[in-house]
Amino acid sequence: MNNGYVVEGKTIELAKYDWDILIILDACRYDYFSKINNIDGVLKKAYTYAVCTPQYLKNNFDSLYKDIIYISAMPHLNSKGIPIKYNNYVAKGKFFKIVDVWDWGFNPNLGTVHPKEVNKSAIPFINLYKNKRFVVHYAQPHEPYLYYSGGPKENKGLNRHMKKIVKIHRFTQKYISNETLWRISNLFEKLPEKGKGKLWIKYGREGIIKGYEENLKEVLKYTKNLVDLYPKKKFLITADHGELLGEKKRYGHFYEWEHPKLHYVPWLELNND
Repeated sequence: MNNGYVVEGKTIELAKYDWDILIILDACRYDYFSKINNIDGVLKKAYTYAVCTPQYLKNNFDSLYKDIIYISAMPHLNSKGIPIKYNNYVAKGKFFKIVDVWDWGFNPNLGTVHPKEVNKSAIPFINLYKNKRFVVHYAQPHEPYLYYSGGPKENKGLNRHMKKIVKIHRFTQKYISNETLWRISNLFEKLPEKGKGKLWIKYGREGIIKGYEENLKEVLKYTKNLVDLYPKKKFLITADHGELLGEKKRYGHFYEWEHPKLHYVPWLELNND
């Protein structure tokens, strides 16, 4: 099994790399990051072996890291001992401390954790534990899209008939595109009003791309704020995996999908001193 990242032909173990603060942008593609990013640093294209967050965690943080505090906007990595169903990954006990921003910082109206809540949680810990390293894992640019006032994630809020279709789709995602499912779902008028499928029905692929880009702009704003607060820290900004935005009529990411856009992510180093 291949683990870690490959950057310019070199395999890198993320936890052993030289950084003080590691920023994880969830589901961030290299191409969109390189176009939108305004944070100064040395940007490279990295290859991650993961196509979803559970794989990323298993590949990169499956040992003991007593020098790391993990600020988590994603419930996959939590201090409560809740395992990930996909691969039974349990984060509890692996880190010096896990900060469950996903728990108290979740905004039910947005359907996600806003990046300002991540910064609000991260800054006091960074100031207090000056000799520790930090992973700051933002939810964005992963959906829901803040530009459209958030909303449920895909496949949420469906009635029992549509849930049957979704259940079948989970076993056939490798062969059936999101666009096909959304068309079928829309015939029954059962797509969640703010869901990604509804956005596609209303605005097409470009509407989803717009939401993704605005999510990325928003999270980069808060990332830059964090970077600016600690000019003497070594930052590494990357992603756990990428995202499909209409390639092969698919959107998002799924552990059985394979596509280069799911693997190529940014690798931005800021060697502040």
